[in-house]
Amino acid sequence: MLPYRSSALLASAALVLGAALVPASAYADDTAPAPAPGTTVDISIDQLTQALTAAKAPTTAAARAGWVTRGTTALTGQPTVDTTAIYAVDRGLTDTLNVGPLVEAEHSGTYLTVAGLNAAEPRLHIHRSLKAIRKPHATWVFSPDRSLDLQNYQSGSLVALEAPDTLLDIFTDTSQFTLTDTPTETIAGDGSTTTYTFAGTHVTGGSQTDTVTINAHDVLTNATSTTAAGSGTSDYTYGSQHVDLPAKKKTVTMKQVNQGYVLTTLPKQVRAGARVVAFEANDRAHGHPVKVAAIRSYARRMARSFDRSIGLKVLTTTAIGGGVRIIGTNHVTHARATYTVRLSGKRAAAHKG
Repeated sequence: MLPYRSSALLASAALVLGAALVPASAYADDTAPAPAPGTTVDISIDQLTQALTAAKAPTTAAARAGWVTRGTTALTGQPTVDTTAIYAVDRGLTDTLNVGPLVEAEHSGTYLTVAGLNAAEPRLHIHRSLKAIRKPHATWVFSPDRSLDLQNYQSGSLVALEAPDTLLDIFTDTSQFTLTDTPTETIAGDGSTTTYTFAGTHVTGGSQTDTVTINAHDVLTNATSTTAAGSGTSDYTYGSQHVDLPAKKKTVTMKQVNQGYVLTTLPKQVRAGARVVAFEANDRAHGHPVKVAAIRSYARRMARSFDRSIGLKVLTTTAIGGGVRIIGTNHVTHARATYTVRLSGKRAAAHKG
């Protein structure tokens, strides 16, 4: 994984890349003789852009049937990790972080490992959540996403973000990347590859130095990047690939994980709901005395909305003198948590019990 292609899971996944400008002063005479194999020469930004642009179509064609990239990422203060990304047309896999592999299914969604999700979202207490829904042995979590497109990193696909043609698109798009300084070109002694080294910045303002190698068929085969945060390298090979989806018996959905989290934090959820009801009743009264009927109405609406959001019947309400009691029930253990919201003077107040 190249340093500027950082991800953020589990998720949820927004990438912002920078803008490129080609200054007029960079344009040079393209009639100069080609450098001898094995030598490194300076070239203009325009010549670099032309070379990378020429590689886009052949690289895209080579990648269409499948590709795999392997490399390393070394971030400052962290150990070097091996990285892998595989594109198998309608399925893909990335293993570019310290949280294990992630599998993507085209127009279906993303599978994350339980360990990876636990590392990314420790507040979910995922192992307790899985136990609460009686799925303690699950090892994968599926997050559905019909918009996921493995050829479009802007859809949130991490596989697309690692694609060789995506890399070339970024470097040649004048709205995404700014080339700076003087690039260099090195032709291998046997003429089999040409390597370009160049500097640039993206929209976040960070600078980086990149090296890309293109073979005799104008196909990208290697890319490296160095930033203030660290360095990364990717070696690309092309051809049909295969990625297996996780076994269903080892997989739970993100909705189930959220349900488990609610069940394991039931008193907290009921308290939060009661406080929302009290706040809404007081706020909508606009300084006038709160009506008991309004408290009960807001409580019923809150309970329906909460249950609908998690896809599980958890909250019920019952009328009491001066207000309402909100009851949360764990359908697995049958444990209950209750809070009341009732009038206190002219205002609504939430209390335990």
